[in-house]
Amino acid sequence: MTNRRFSKGDQLRHAGRPEWGTARVEAAQQVMINGRSAQRLTLRFDRAGRKVILSTAADLRPASESTPAYAADRDGDGTPSASPIRETHDPLGERDPREVFAAIPEPARDPLRPFADRLRETIRLYRFSTEPGALLDWAAAQTGMADPLARFSRAELEQLFERFAHARDRHLAGLLRSWARDDRPGAAAALADLPGPL
Repeated sequence: MTNRRFSKGDQLRHAGRPEWGTARVEAAQQVMINGRSAQRLTLRFDRAGRKVILSTAADLRPASESTPAYAADRDGDGTPSASPIRETHDPLGERDPREVFAAIPEPARDPLRPFADRLRETIRLYRFSTEPGALLDWAAAQTGMADPLARFSRAELEQLFERFAHARDRHLAGLLRSWARDDRPGAAAALADLPGPL
């Protein structure tokens, strides 16, 4: 997905898996895949351990360029009402955790992205739940924290997740209303990706 070249020691994030945290490049090997130049990267993620990923198959970005969490959506209309969080000593800074945790990720709400992509990204949010591993993955994806339990109890995270799940469901309902109203192309294929009954 990217034409960037990464080197050993670079700090990256996988935009499609923000819950994995920041990764350090342990090895970078140039390879040819279907006649295209790519890199086979061995990455050590904060939360997901070691992964070997082709640079052409993942949206990898320098950690300094990507935001570990989503912009706040204070009024619930799907648009950011504050600037994205930047990783600092305290990833949440002075922001209200309820806003940060309830925010819908930008790839799911960016009006400049194709409708089917926004729908697909919204559907992918259903991989998160209150199951222990999925709950921590969600909290890390929302905040960029390597260990959300260092600041929040599980009970607090479950309450914050309920708020997020409500916002996610409202966002999906809005997309589906838009699809029904405007007959958006590609939406049916994205709906085929649904993990089960909502």
